[in-house]
Amino acid sequence: MAYIGNKPANKAVVASDLDPAVITGQTALAVSPADTDEFLISDAGTLKRIDASLIGGGGAYEFVSRTAVGGSNVASVAFTNLSTSGENYLFQWNGIDSTADSSEDFYLQVSTDNGSNYRTSDYKSACFQFYSDGGEDSFSASAGFAMSENQVGSEVNSGNCGFLYLMNMVSSQKTAVVGENVTVGDSSNRVRANVFGGFYNSAEDTDAVRFIFESGNITASTVGFITMYKQVIA
Repeated sequence: MAYIGNKPANKAVVASDLDPAVITGQTALAVSPADTDEFLISDAGTLKRIDASLIGGGGAYEFVSRTAVGGSNVASVAFTNLSTSGENYLFQWNGIDSTADSSEDFYLQVSTDNGSNYRTSDYKSACFQFYSDGGEDSFSASAGFAMSENQVGSEVNSGNCGFLYLMNMVSSQKTAVVGENVTVGDSSNRVRANVFGGFYNSAEDTDAVRFIFESGNITASTVGFITMYKQVIA
């Protein structure tokens, strides 16, 4: 429209002009932002837009899923549909027990057909254990990535707590893991601290994994969790 008299001078928008309802009144984003979602940022006083993929930088991990285990006595806990495009994964667990009364090894096994079958051999895996009474030992395994040895699930307050990084999941390399695990309470009422690592000795795409004991089911004295995170590639 035409102005009567002088045109009003331009006025900068300042903080006091903004109503919080501009944001709170909009639909909430219920998932993590996509890489191409955009934010406004002040770059040394100049407003610029930035893609969500650049926030936090490479190497960060984002939550993917969590499986609760509490007296459910499941044979294994599996995670499928893993990406084979070069991303790495982080797994964390707490309070994970075996239902078997005898000594049981705790394994991670991989699948190359999204969980239809899991590899039960051809692992190059090693684990070193430190005991709370000052003892130590080491062992190796070929049935899976060994994360603890001689776990006694029937002991009061027993359980595994730990983490591992899953890497090299593309067919041009051999899938690898490295991690740590603490077993709380064995038949001698000791704490066992484990450092482990290894390779699956075939160069194939890994698109699923499962946590499993040598025998017996997975349970928890109260509620245990196994949580998966995916690396964010910038």
